[in-house]
Amino acid sequence: MSTTRKSWSRRESAGGLQIKFKIALRLDEPAQADLVLGDGARDRGVLCDEIAADPATGAGVGYVRLEADPDPVRVRAAFVTDDDIRAMTAAVTDPAGEPAPAAGEAR
Repeated sequence: MSTTRKSWSRRESAGGLQIKFKIALRLDEPAQADLVLGDGARDRGVLCDEIAADPATGAGVGYVRLEADPDPVRVRAAFVTDDDIRAMTAAVTDPAGEPAPAAGEAR
């Protein structure tokens, strides 16, 4: 079974301001952190190869590096399971499968 390897650079526009960033999630080898986030990332504390494979502890964990800052930051995004999504969907739909009206909204 292969481990997850993801990284990308992207520009997001916020009112004309563009921010370039890179993201590294769980990787196989220590040296891969330098390949994804730049030379010396591992020396600056990027431990992508030590992120747990168990979704209960490792899902959503990664490192983000902004173009203007050489020091990556460890981040964690929310991990939502399929069961969580089904529960949220059930909470906002009626038994017929139609979306429930918003608060104060008539059907």
